[in-house]
Amino acid sequence: MPAPPAKTIPQPLRHLAVIVDGNRRWALQHDLPAITGYRTGGQRVLELLTWCDSIDEITTVTLWSLSTENLRRGQSELADLLSVITETTEKIAATQRWQVRLIGSLDRLPEETARSLRDSVHRTRHITGKVVNVAVAYGGRDEIARAVQSLVLARQAAGDLLRTVHPEEIGAHLDTAGQPDPDLVIRTAGEQRLSGFMPWQTAYSEFSFTSIPWPAFTHSDFLEALAWYRRRTRRYGT
Repeated sequence: MPAPPAKTIPQPLRHLAVIVDGNRRWALQHDLPAITGYRTGGQRVLELLTWCDSIDEITTVTLWSLSTENLRRGQSELADLLSVITETTEKIAATQRWQVRLIGSLDRLPEETARSLRDSVHRTRHITGKVVNVAVAYGGRDEIARAVQSLVLARQAAGDLLRTVHPEEIGAHLDTAGQPDPDLVIRTAGEQRLSGFMPWQTAYSEFSFTSIPWPAFTHSDFLEALAWYRRRTRRYGT
């Protein structure tokens, strides 16, 4: 007799990462100013965390809202975007449901913006269970370079010559040290690339790309991405 079909085992989903792309394009398509797109996207972030809050296995969410490349945008538009990121992070902290952490190079941000973001981290430091990483002024190569530099300095301080380096050592100096790597990465707005997002941590992640811009991303779209992920058979290698 032929063997019975293998039973599909749902894939665990502990860490969800989202590249919240398409806010400005969505606004342009609707003949709206860019700031409206950013604000609508910020509201969608709050909704996403509500959706994730109802799923016990999701303990970590990473939101990429501003890359190092985005810092080159015009001064006025960048100020609008930073204000929305700051306001949205403050609202996340106000829910007292998620511990806020920051990943990226905050020293590249205006002092007032960095101070506000750090205040949100401080106000949620006591929360356990669920973590949201706000990736701001973040670039993957920049993160790895900072991790290596941190490792070198730590080795020097310990009087240990840097003759060999193990991947685990670099991982311990990344912005996400101690967290599970992303299981699923969702990118909205049609681009099918990571653009430098968490290259180290996403080595074995599953990727869900959608043409829907972030402000138009719905709960149904979220559930569809999760259902697709659970049907996947993850392979750690070729």
